[in-house]
Amino acid sequence: MSEPLANPPQPAPAPAFAATLVAALADAGVRDACVSPGSRSTPLVLALHRHPGIRIHLHLDERSSGFFALGLARASRLPVAVVCTSGTAAANLLPAAVEANLSRVPLLLLTADRPPELRDLGAPQTIDQTALFGSHTRWYAEAPVPDGTDLAPYARTLGARAVALATGAPAGPVHLNLPFREPLAPDRPAELPPVEARAAGRRPRVWPAPVAPSAEAVAHLCALVERHPRGVIACGPIDDPTIAASVARLARAAKWPVLAEPTSQTRRGGHVAPGFLSHGDLLLGCDEFAAAHAPEVVVRIGALPTSKAFGRWLARHAPEQCVVIDDAAAFRDPAHAAADFVRGAPGATCDAVAAALRTPERGASAWLDAFVAADA
Repeated sequence: MSEPLANPPQPAPAPAFAATLVAALADAGVRDACVSPGSRSTPLVLALHRHPGIRIHLHLDERSSGFFALGLARASRLPVAVVCTSGTAAANLLPAAVEANLSRVPLLLLTADRPPELRDLGAPQTIDQTALFGSHTRWYAEAPVPDGTDLAPYARTLGARAVALATGAPAGPVHLNLPFREPLAPDRPAELPPVEARAAGRRPRVWPAPVAPSAEAVAHLCALVERHPRGVIACGPIDDPTIAASVARLARAAKWPVLAEPTSQTRRGGHVAPGFLSHGDLLLGCDEFAAAHAPEVVVRIGALPTSKAFGRWLARHAPEQCVVIDDAAAFRDPAHAAADFVRGAPGATCDAVAAALRTPERGASAWLDAFVAADA
């Protein structure tokens, strides 16, 4: 009977680092990964394949992989990883990165890379991948080359931070460039590092910053509502799938109609208030109705609505006051029409204003009734 080895073989540095990083990503909420073939990304693909909490979606083309991940993340509202090999393969993810940035979709772009000693020397499948996606990402980081030192704490923090920034306000793509040296995989499967459902050791948790609006902002919005009965709430694309109930509360308290695009996610569920208009485009496209119902105040929530009728209405009948309620990282006002920007979580702002309004004193609203009747 042979004796156990005094010094059993250690996992190769690259697979060990990748296994810890993947476990940290899964621990932070990643459930899907889109993978394209390539040798340099082998450590990542092995770790993803062996992790029980992550599904792999295989795509031969990186551009297809990036857009599939974009749709999957948009539908699930969960961060999705995209893994590719080094070189021009990584450049094919740029269109998806741009779309994710503008659409605020959480993507994790994990690009494998050659180590520094092989760069700028004509090595195959090697380009400058440093900050490859430029200003189109929420964050970029290049990991150190795994070399046998203990990088597990770093890998755990890297994974937690990447997911937190990709899913924060506003959500968007994060790029991790991951250089690996050979060997990319061990000679024998038995030498692969252990895979755990959760990242072993210290597991960082990232708590979001407070997003409540200031008392001054709430008081200002309440004063606008109370002074101006002819107001409108307009909802463009909004990233928060829970926003519907908050907008409904504000609409009921203000007694204002709501012009909401389907992409705002406010015209769904059981929260819709009577003032949510189903045919706002048709109403505002009627010159007679639009002229007779010029607004005094418009409170815009989220991005600018894409409705051309809404845009023409405001251009022809400019309100006295336009307020934009949007997240803390945004100034989405391409028309330069806003007099006030209330930055923070739109849902929290709507809830705070609705709670502060003196609703019983406002009585019935002929303004709201006119919109509701015309919509019917």
